[in-house]
Amino acid sequence: MLSPEFYESKQFYSKESFKESQVSEHEFEQCTFTHCSFAEIQLFQTKFVDCDFISCDFTHSILAETQFHTANFYTSKLMGVDFRECNRFGLSLNFHESNLCFSVFQNLDLSNSRFLDCDLTEVDFSYANLTGAEFTNCQMRGAEFTKTKLVRAKLSNLDNLNIDLDNNKTANMLIDHASLPGLLHKYKIKIRP
Repeated sequence: MLSPEFYESKQFYSKESFKESQVSEHEFEQCTFTHCSFAEIQLFQTKFVDCDFISCDFTHSILAETQFHTANFYTSKLMGVDFRECNRFGLSLNFHESNLCFSVFQNLDLSNSRFLDCDLTEVDFSYANLTGAEFTNCQMRGAEFTKTKLVRAKLSNLDNLNIDLDNNKTANMLIDHASLPGLLHKYKIKIRP
């Protein structure tokens, strides 16, 4: 259980089902959360610095002015989360084997973020800065890329990718052969095996 102070450092939380009053206006530094639920609560001005979230549930949570300074999510559910509500200062996010369906990253700086083995169905990356970001082994069905900066982004083994090259910045983007059809869809070009 959380201590009454507002600052927690190097703590390990397991199987906690957090309530708004337990996390709002708290700061967590170098903490690990395993099998914890933050689902459908409002995190108000919560700050996470160098924290790991393992098999956690943030489904439909509200991140009002919440800060994530190097937050890593492993096998977690973050469905329907609007990350635009986060405090943008120092925002640094990485996702591994996580479900982010219907989440929104619109107009955020996600430079060098990593999305590995994730479900990104219907995720909105419009106007986001994804410079140097890495997308590997992800489901991309309906993911929205409009005026997105994908400079030096690395895309590999992506299912159902659809990026309009005329409508996004893609200079020096790296893409593997398996993901290439997602760039040519608009032009009705097919790649032979």
